[in-house]
Amino acid sequence: MFSNPSKHLGMPTIISLALLTACTNPNSSSSSLDISTTDIVAERGPLLNAVLQDATGSRAEAIGQGVYRFSGEIQYPIETTGGIIDLNRNSIIDEGDLKTNGIKLKANSGKVVTIATTLAGNEVLKQKLISDLNLSEDTIFSQTPSSDKAIAALSDEVFKYCIENNITDAATIAEAQWETILIPIQNRIDRYTLSPQPASELEQDLVTNELSGQVLPLLPSDADYLNGITSQGTSLDTTLASLPNYALDNTQKRSLAYLWNEEKMAKDLYLALNQIYPSNTLNNIANNAESQHQLTMESLLQKYNIDIEHYDDENYSYTQSVLDNYAAGNYALSDIQSLYDSLYATGISSAQASLEVGCQVEVTDIDDLTQQIEIAGDAQDLKMVFENLRRGSYNHYWAFDNALKKQGVTDGCCSLGTDFCHPEYPIQKNDQPTIRSGNGKGKH
Repeated sequence: MFSNPSKHLGMPTIISLALLTACTNPNSSSSSLDISTTDIVAERGPLLNAVLQDATGSRAEAIGQGVYRFSGEIQYPIETTGGIIDLNRNSIIDEGDLKTNGIKLKANSGKVVTIATTLAGNEVLKQKLISDLNLSEDTIFSQTPSSDKAIAALSDEVFKYCIENNITDAATIAEAQWETILIPIQNRIDRYTLSPQPASELEQDLVTNELSGQVLPLLPSDADYLNGITSQGTSLDTTLASLPNYALDNTQKRSLAYLWNEEKMAKDLYLALNQIYPSNTLNNIANNAESQHQLTMESLLQKYNIDIEHYDDENYSYTQSVLDNYAAGNYALSDIQSLYDSLYATGISSAQASLEVGCQVEVTDIDDLTQQIEIAGDAQDLKMVFENLRRGSYNHYWAFDNALKKQGVTDGCCSLGTDFCHPEYPIQKNDQPTIRSGNGKGKH
C-alpha cells in the first residue's frame, strides 16, 4: 500500500505551469503584446489528443485535425506522446480509430511530425531515406501521409514493423533492420502510388488486414470515454489551462509531487515486466494510459511551478530537466523506490505474478487518489485530474482481473485476498460509471 505522501515527502518541492495560449486576445488590454504562433501537423493518420512538446517542455495546444499550435519560438526537437490515430479522417475520436501503442513521432525541424521525420532524426536513416527511397529533404520534412502517397507507404510499413517488433521510437531502427524492411517499403510505395485509393483507405486496409489482432481499433465505449475526458476535441491540458490557479497549501503541493512519482512508477513497472513477460495488458496500460497520466501530472507541476524535490520551498521552481533526470525505475521518493523494487522482484517470478502486481498497484492507486481528491479541496483542476486518474485505475483493475482469468485464475484479482478484491469498482461505459457485479468482498 502506498502510504500517505505527507509522511514521505520530507524534501521541499514546488509546482509551476506557464499556460500556453494560442494567440493574444485582440480584445484584451494586453493585445499590444503580439505572441507569435506556429502550427505543427502531427500525423500517422492525423493524431488527435496527443501531447506535443518541444525541447524545453513547452506544449502545443491541439486545435483539431491533427494540428497543434505552439506559442512563441519552438525549440527543436519536438515530439508527440500518446494520442489517437484518426483513421477515417473525420477529426473526431470515434469507433475504429486507433491508439498509437506508445509509438512516438519526432521532428528536428519543419512543421510536420511524422514517421518520416522521426526516422530522419537518425542521420544514418535520413541518408537512407534520400539514397534508397529517392525522397528529398523537402518531402521528408514538409509532407504527411495524407498529402503524399510515398510518405503514406513509408509510414504504414514502418508502423507495421514497429508494432511487430515492439519498437516505440522508429529512430532507433538499426541499419541492419532497415535493410530487412527496405524492399517491403519500396514495394508498398509502388503499390500505393499506383492505387486509386486515398491514403486513408490504404491505412484502413493495413490496420484491418495486415495488423489484425496486433492492434485493436477503438470500441464505441472507448471512444466515448476518451472524448469525455477532453473538452470539445482538445487535449486535457487545454481543459486544465481554462481553469484558474488556486492557492495551494504545502499538503496539496506534496500531493502533486507524490502522484507524479506514483504514476511514473506504475508506467515503469509495467514496461519492465512486459519486457520479461510480454502482455497486451501490461503494454497497453503502460504506453496508452500511465505514460499519459504521468504527463498530466507534469502539467499540474508546471502550472503551479513545483519542483518535485523541494515542493515547499519557493526558491525552487519547476524545470523539465529535474523530471527527466529520473530514469525508468528511479524516483525522488525513497518509499516509492522501495515499492518499485519490491513489486518488480515479485512480478518477475512468473507471468501470472506480473499481472497480479498490476492488481496491487491499481488498488493502491485508487486508495491514494481517493484520499488526494479530498485533499484537493476547492482546487477544481486537481480534482478533475485526480478523478480522471482514478477512473483510469478502475479500468486498469478490471483489465488485470480479466487478464488473470484468461490465464485460468478463476477469481482474478480476488485471488490475492480481500485487500485486492473489489467487485464494487465501477466500469466506465459511455463515460458513466456502472457497478460491476461479482462475488467477493472488497475492503471498503
